[in-house]
Amino acid sequence: ENPKKNHRFWLLCVMLIFISGMSYGLGGDKFQYMLEFESYPRDFGQLRQQIVLGFILRSQMPGWVIMNMLCKTIFDSFYAVQFVEAICINVSICCFVRNYTKHYFLFLIIYFVSFTYFMFNTDVMREAMSMSFMLFAFTAYLKGQKVRFYLLILAALMFHFTAIVALLFPFVRIKYSHYMFYVAFGTAFALWIGSDILITHVLSRLGGTGNLINKIFMYSIQASTIFGFLRSAISYIVFPFITMYYSIKWEEDEELAEKKRKFYSFQIPLAIVASAFVGLTRVQNSAHIIYLVMLTDFVYLLFRKKRDHQGLRLFNTIGIFVFFIWQYSSYWPKTGMYYFQLWFPYTTGLDEYRDVEFREMGHNEVLNPDKDDKSRRDVNF
Repeated sequence: ENPKKNHRFWLLCVMLIFISGMSYGLGGDKFQYMLEFESYPRDFGQLRQQIVLGFILRSQMPGWVIMNMLCKTIFDSFYAVQFVEAICINVSICCFVRNYTKHYFLFLIIYFVSFTYFMFNTDVMREAMSMSFMLFAFTAYLKGQKVRFYLLILAALMFHFTAIVALLFPFVRIKYSHYMFYVAFGTAFALWIGSDILITHVLSRLGGTGNLINKIFMYSIQASTIFGFLRSAISYIVFPFITMYYSIKWEEDEELAEKKRKFYSFQIPLAIVASAFVGLTRVQNSAHIIYLVMLTDFVYLLFRKKRDHQGLRLFNTIGIFVFFIWQYSSYWPKTGMYYFQLWFPYTTGLDEYRDVEFREMGHNEVLNPDKDDKSRRDVNF
């Protein structure tokens, strides 16, 4: 391998870390994390108390609290949290990518322009910390290191409870076929139809208090129309199936092709859940980097392979990026901003004088929809 190419790749990784680490007021959830960081004491002796409070009041796992307390005690700056998180997620992604595609520079472009980079680095920061361990865990399992796999998943769970979906990875045995695509779509549709009954008559009978229970209920009352379901199913089932099908079909390394089949097998059940239950779409994040790796090969092969179904493949590629643009151009009328403005214009620590409060207001608008919002179920908990 060309050492210069390798050095340039890791230089880009370092640049991504610094872009995120030096940012100021980007994202949505980050504003809450910044506020919480100010409330942490600089006394590491209070760690146990903070872990308990973090779990009960904010449904945060111990790893995130420990990381914040260390940064507070040593640096007393949220920029330290940003850098630690950026190092973990970007290094893990770059290591993962190097194992499963030769076109890793193209991957970094897709990672950036799809807004995945901004989402993982400045918004879903706790979940991204968890995913950084999951990515290493997947590689460990495929190398036959099962003990290491479970230890890494345990570490992932220390940062976000959604890491529990990674425990499916060793057990899923879904056949790579067209038939499975139709089964997945049909199952998602059936679950979507029954979701109102499931949510209304099952979750409405659950009791309990605390932030974790409140979050479960908040995600549960989110609903979607038939058009919302189709949009999700196209995004999470149709596009990924076409992408992964050709990425696997034309993979010349049979060992790598087998690993890709395993990744496909893991992605399918998450895609079904994300399509059927709009409040659970974030479970798909656990397989999103896997999807982007396959998309990288798919895009590269679009003009580098024989012309089998080239029209379909071109339409699929265009469709994927149209849906990315559609998602991040959503308009929030109360604050008069678009989704992508959570990250644009880019602001750094040198721009702390600039007003970025509109981003927090826009994010709050999404988290607190009107009571008559049609995307909410009328459920009495």
